Amino acid sequence: GAAWLARSSGAVVVPVVVRGTRRVGQRRIRPRVDVLVGEPVSITAGGGRAGLAAATETVRAALAGMVRELDTVRSRT
Repeated sequence: GAAWLARSSGAVVVPVVVRGTRRVGQRRIRPRVDVLVGEPVSITAGGGRAGLAAATETVRAALAGMVRELDTVRSRT
């Protein structure tokens, strides 16, 4: 996935969380869609499967933190 591609190419991963896209087709004039773009994540894990697993976990943890942040913001509005 993204971690493998970033590790192989030297690119960074920019995590993005999108919520509310399932509601777009509903009968609301302006359905709410939330998009949160995180800080770039550099993949510096070593080689092999263990390194790839560590890189994948780094990306997953960044996304999970962003989901929690979005949940917190949504609970206030």
